Amino acid sequence: MRTYRSGLSEKIELLDALKKSKFNQKVVLALYSAAEAYGYKNTNLNTLEIYMLDPSDRSKLEDVLQLDPQERGYEVLLIEPYYESLL
Repeated sequence: MRTYRSGLSEKIELLDALKKSKFNQKVVLALYSAAEAYGYKNTNLNTLEIYMLDPSDRSKLEDVLQLDPQERGYEVLLIEPYYESLL
């Protein structure tokens, strides 16, 4: 997992940038973002959690979303696959 701050000002801008990019089909909303997308938001957090299907796309995705690494807290959380494949 990698934590970031974004140069984009709002979560909606991040989602729009993601939709317009080629990464729209290469990532999945995760954690709080997925719950919010399905109408089950139960927090006041305004963060974006993204599960990357292919970790080799991370640097390009960082550019598209204007991400800067952050040590504490996060606006954007990129989650990389833990397993290479399922048994």
